[in-house]
Amino acid sequence: MKKWKQWKKVIGLDGADEALAFSKKRGIKSVKKADFEKKLPLLNNSVDVITSLDVVEHIEKDQELLKEFFRVLKPGGYTIILVPAENFLFKRIVWPLWIRWRGRIWQDTHLSFFDNNKLPELMSGVGFTQVSTHRFILGMLLLVKARKSG
Repeated sequence: MKKWKQWKKVIGLDGADEALAFSKKRGIKSVKKADFEKKLPLLNNSVDVITSLDVVEHIEKDQELLKEFFRVLKPGGYTIILVPAENFLFKRIVWPLWIRWRGRIWQDTHLSFFDNNKLPELMSGVGFTQVSTHRFILGMLLLVKARKSG
C-alpha cells in the first residue's frame, strides 16, 4: 500500500478580496492574494500538489498560468485541474440556463474554453507528463491530472 506524505503546509491562492475576507473570517490564515494573470507568489520547485478547481477557464492567458504551475511544482509533483468541458449540453443548455436564472454575475467570465483536447495538449506543451483526463456529470466537467517529471 502506498503511503501518503504528511503535508506540513497547505497554501491557498485567490484573486478575489471577498474570498480572502471569507477565509480570514473563518480563521484560515494560509490564503494569499494572487493575480493569476501574472507570476504566482511562490518559489520555483516549492509545491508538491496544485489543485485548480474552476479557475483556469476564467484566465485569458491559460497557457501562461499552466507554465506558472509547472514552475512552482517540485519535480515529481502533480497538478489536478477541473474546468467545464465545452460539450453541447454545457454550452447550449446548462450554461445559458445558469446565467439566466442563477448566475448573472458569471456572464462573460469564461475567458478560456476547453473542448476534448485543448487542456491536455496545453499541459503537455508546457512540459507536464502522465496527463490523464476524466469526464463526469454527463461530460460537462473535465478533470485533468498531470505530473512534473523529475
